Amino acid sequence: MSGDTQASFSASVRNTICSKYGHRCATCLNLLPEVSTQSAHVIDSASLESAVDLGLLSPNYLRSSPANGMALCADCHVGFFTPDLIALAPALPILQYILHYINHTPAANQIPMHEVFDLLSQAMEGADVALPDLDSVKPYLGLFTLVILRPSDVFGRCISTQHLPELSILQGDQFEIAPTGTSPVGENVARIFDVQAIAADPPPKSSGIIPLSPKDPEFKEQRYWRLPLGIGAVCAALIAYVALESYTSHEICCAQEIMAVLVLRRLQRGPSSGGTIGPSGAGSSGGGARLSGSHGGQHGSGPSGEKRSLARSDCQPGTKKGRKQGGSRDGFITKLWQSLSARGKQ
Repeated sequence: MSGDTQASFSASVRNTICSKYGHRCATCLNLLPEVSTQSAHVIDSASLESAVDLGLLSPNYLRSSPANGMALCADCHVGFFTPDLIALAPALPILQYILHYINHTPAANQIPMHEVFDLLSQAMEGADVALPDLDSVKPYLGLFTLVILRPSDVFGRCISTQHLPELSILQGDQFEIAPTGTSPVGENVARIFDVQAIAADPPPKSSGIIPLSPKDPEFKEQRYWRLPLGIGAVCAALIAYVALESYTSHEICCAQEIMAVLVLRRLQRGPSSGGTIGPSGAGSSGGGARLSGSHGGQHGSGPSGEKRSLARSDCQPGTKKGRKQGGSRDGFITKLWQSLSARGKQ
């Protein structure tokens, strides 16, 4: 979530967001006092212009609308999201689908990415949409995961929850409660944190933890969060966080590959009237602060990390957890930024 304060949401929007989540934290699911439930932006003002320029979000996307907000407790919001220690990411199969779409769908048949995201949202509601090969990713629509941006800063840390979900397993086109004795790290097994389901019908408390350090043995479990958020906004925010750094998380590597393709296409189109995409102060019009790759320290994988092989070859994992890779990806992306910024000044 962005570091923007919740003050930029109007009081009525904050009430709408908090009510949608039943005054529960979207991450830990804990019930909060109404006065202390915080409303966090999915994408901040510094990243929105670049997301629109890349086609990830439509020009009429409203950052101050309820769709761009989620409810969080102070511990999760201020303790982990605001200092850029963790971030939300679409489920890996969704990111792989997006990358496969932009790489392999004939150019004449492609539509803008924000329209693809809209169709994915419609498909999640059961609509028959004009997108190819959706069956394999339908179970993952509406599911998000956490990625760890700075592993060294969250070593030994975890998020406590009073509602640890039971294990679920993918059966056909949906996740179902896993049989007793199922391994937590088994294939197609995950814990799904569903804040709206908890708010609608609170189950008995089941205390547990959400480990944040890749060195924690329980970190290998797959965890998803079912959230009423737009895939495009979460994807755009993730790209803004990780654009110019090297990570080993499969989700982050996929997001960076998506960004590389979209930036290259944007570069080929030439400058737009709305400014350019890039680091703040490098030919941008103030919309690229999040794309500057300003996070320090080491970087590593999220909860779905390196424990699973990729379903497609579109996303290749990094070399070692928590360590920067070689400069090939960084050099390529940096040259794209510099070239695009230079064109914007012409």
